[in-house]
Amino acid sequence: MVAPDRRQPGDRLVPEPAAVERESGGRAEELAAALSELGPEQRAVIVLRYLLEYTPGEIAELLDLPRGTVNSRLRRGLDRLEEELRQ
Repeated sequence: MVAPDRRQPGDRLVPEPAAVERESGGRAEELAAALSELGPEQRAVIVLRYLLEYTPGEIAELLDLPRGTVNSRLRRGLDRLEEELRQ
């Protein structure tokens, strides 16, 4: 169940791409490319956590997963993102 004030997938959560590129020095495309390299399980938890701002407990409930699995996917996904962005 989603709280009434929770952001929804269709909500505009990020600024326009041009604004992101100005603010991040053009890294928005790099981040999008790195995210696309992740498996769907890792990408899903990262998007839910960092773009939609769900807590790990909420993600576990939404995806019907143990919280430890969510935490593991977050950690592995973030490690992989860091690796991709360094290349």
